Amino acid sequence: MSAGQPLIFPPRAEGRVESAEETENRTIPASAIVELGDANDKTIKIAVLVLNAVIVGDVDLSHFVFERDFKIESSTFTGSIDFSMALFQHAASFAGTSFDGAVVGRATRTQYDLNLERCQFHNGLQLMDADVAEVLSCLDAKFEGETILDRIHVGKAAIFAELGGKSTEFKGPFRLHSARIDGHLVGSNCVFGSTAILDGTNVSKNAFFEEVRFGSDARFTGMRIGEQMMFRGAQFEATVKFEQMVVEGSAFFQSTDQRETLLRDASFGGSWFKGQAVFQGGEIGQVKFFNARFDGELLFESVRFTGIARFDRIRVQIAMWFGGTTVFSKEFNLVSSHIHGPVTFQNVIFRGPTNFENSAMDEVVMFEGTGNQRLEFLDTANFRFVRFGSLAYSRILFAKPVDLTGGAFGKLAVRDSEFQDSVVLDGVSVASYATFDQGVRFRSRFAMKFARLVFANKV
Repeated sequence: MSAGQPLIFPPRAEGRVESAEETENRTIPASAIVELGDANDKTIKIAVLVLNAVIVGDVDLSHFVFERDFKIESSTFTGSIDFSMALFQHAASFAGTSFDGAVVGRATRTQYDLNLERCQFHNGLQLMDADVAEVLSCLDAKFEGETILDRIHVGKAAIFAELGGKSTEFKGPFRLHSARIDGHLVGSNCVFGSTAILDGTNVSKNAFFEEVRFGSDARFTGMRIGEQMMFRGAQFEATVKFEQMVVEGSAFFQSTDQRETLLRDASFGGSWFKGQAVFQGGEIGQVKFFNARFDGELLFESVRFTGIARFDRIRVQIAMWFGGTTVFSKEFNLVSSHIHGPVTFQNVIFRGPTNFENSAMDEVVMFEGTGNQRLEFLDTANFRFVRFGSLAYSRILFAKPVDLTGGAFGKLAVRDSEFQDSVVLDGVSVASYATFDQGVRFRSRFAMKFARLVFANKV
């Protein structure tokens, strides 16, 4: 090995326990690796290739310079290994290697890829302030203990798993805090068994998380995505925070044929989505969009909201659409918000109270049932002090009281709808005209209140 020749041992026997003699025949001391470097300047000038070895003892390669390829693959380190402030000038690969002790690489630099595919980290990994010039690949790796990648820089792509391969698994806490990835971030098919924190990370291109599972709390606070962000078949089983984010392109939360999207308790507070934001299929539990901004369309198709949904103080520039039998099982709030484009609720079922109070929607606001399906308000519906360009109800069931107190509408049109309880239109103003026609039914035994109405044109 010191002469630059590969050191290749027979692979570990499959399907049976390896004998002590076989293990001994594959064993080399940690000093054999360290002593490859020049004693004066810690430089390893030869190419290193080690396969199927058992390396016994702690390995300290901090401040080392590796001038040629450095590959220790399908091997086992029994002790800790330290690459802090090391420089890899060519390939750096540990593919298929198992690390029994802690792995530390503070301020480590690689001028090409860093290959950690199929690795097993039994006692944590720390790559804080590291710089990987091209690709960081962790495909099919297993991480126990704490994984810390704070302030890491990756030049082309950070790949933690890919769809169709084996799952990359993080059993301990995972941190990718304040990282900078100048290309893509790929986390598809990952399993995060503990907390996952990606706060402040900047991804210049796309972030893909397909069929990923977060078993504990996750945070993406302050993250910035230069192009698209895609969560397909992602399952967040605890709390997730997408707060103060900036997504320059479109954002997708979609179910797949194999797995539904699950957001059990999500917050999007203060985030800015500059393209489309699409939520398609799956289940959303409690969700808060406080002060979120959407420069493109905000779309929800066939989503089951099983907790309280709050869209307080949001801004939508192009359009907002809910349809495809979207169901709100509990309270729905769209309060103090401003929607500049058209708003459509199609075939939606509101099982809990709905509240649109103090919101402005500049264009047409349409609530409609299509085909054989009605849009249903099964609890109270509150439209107090709203300002809509136009309001249209078509094929609607209002099972409980409806309150439009103080509403201001350019036009008001109601057709083929049923009001089973009281309706309040106190202080409503309509700038153009109002129509109630084609099968509108008022079935309430209670008084209907029409007071201080202003119709600028006709009824």
